[in-house]
Amino acid sequence: MEKRKLARIHFPGHGRVLEIGCSTGNIAPAFGPMDGVSYLGVDIDPAVIEYARKVFSRIPGFDFRIVEAARPDFGTAVFDYVLIAGVLHHVGDEDCRKLVSAAADAAQHDGIVVVSEPLLPQPEDPFLVRQFIRLEQGAHVRTESHLRSLLSSVPGVRIIAAEQSLIGATPVGWPKVARFSVFALKKA
Repeated sequence: MEKRKLARIHFPGHGRVLEIGCSTGNIAPAFGPMDGVSYLGVDIDPAVIEYARKVFSRIPGFDFRIVEAARPDFGTAVFDYVLIAGVLHHVGDEDCRKLVSAAADAAQHDGIVVVSEPLLPQPEDPFLVRQFIRLEQGAHVRTESHLRSLLSSVPGVRIIAAEQSLIGATPVGWPKVARFSVFALKKA
């Protein structure tokens, strides 16, 4: 639930939504069903896309497609809102830049790209946050400053907002188990 809330922080409430690395569509319900929303979720894993298609088959305006990691192709459509949630900590810095650049290319001129990522815990974080990160399977979990620097180095995009939040592991948001950062990007 809290990851869905993070995904909506900068969402304008309408338009065409692209989620890169959608997996089984666990964040997709944050965007629908709403009037005027068209959602495309893409992922490299055919099994998760097949599952998402089954789960969301009755929701109009929702589509799921397989993309290649090396050359992500989102078609000719442009999007008002492009989301990369919990994906970049699975890729190295250069692939991260490429993915964010591809996301910016898919956004319309005044569209927004949002990156939501788990962060390495800070010393003042609660015990569970410092321990829970050990379960994270991403090999590239970064600090907020590293992620900010990385996103700032992507040609053609600029950071317009950044927030951090401790999120919970249950629908009620407790206990807090992970620190997440949300960056909003626009084309430069």
